[in-house]
Amino acid sequence: MKKVLFMMLAVVMFAGCSKEDENQNQLENIIQSMGQSQLSAMDIMKSAECWQVKIIYQYTEAGGKGDSKLYYDPENMKLEGGSRGANYRVADGNFYELRSHPLNSYPYYYTYALSGAGNSFSLVRKHDSLVKTMNIVAYDDKSMVIEFYNPAIKEYPYSREYVVRWSPSDEYWDMLTAYEDLPEDERP
Repeated sequence: MKKVLFMMLAVVMFAGCSKEDENQNQLENIIQSMGQSQLSAMDIMKSAECWQVKIIYQYTEAGGKGDSKLYYDPENMKLEGGSRGANYRVADGNFYELRSHPLNSYPYYYTYALSGAGNSFSLVRKHDSLVKTMNIVAYDDKSMVIEFYNPAIKEYPYSREYVVRWSPSDEYWDMLTAYEDLPEDERP
């Protein structure tokens, strides 16, 4: 009986490890396929009108380590969380996190003060002073993998996000509302 239980435990552990390995492999393949850029990470961030999130994996530890889960992948219909994925923009010394309201169809944004150098940055959200960190893991002229650390998230505080350049329509920009300007009863 002990042998059967041990074998079942080994199979469960192996299945869990192979799911984590699959998550690691998908992002590692994306990172390995990226080309090179002559620009710095911040210059690349600023050079795009907007960055659209394509895939988000969440982790329990920094560097894409620990337990992991696929959080957002619209191509494979994996969408978790209220407002799901985001888009990003850097302008005027600020970092903007552009989101879709989970209950309504209009987009809104959070504004963060941006500081740092190289590939590591600190983000301080303007309306509530939440501090997050952002590390550019890999990038080329068309895409990036960004790792965020959000201490407000307890179970999976790290996320790695694959983002690509995006040019939204003028209507999109016109519809955006600052989080602070949303009616209080409609804020996520």
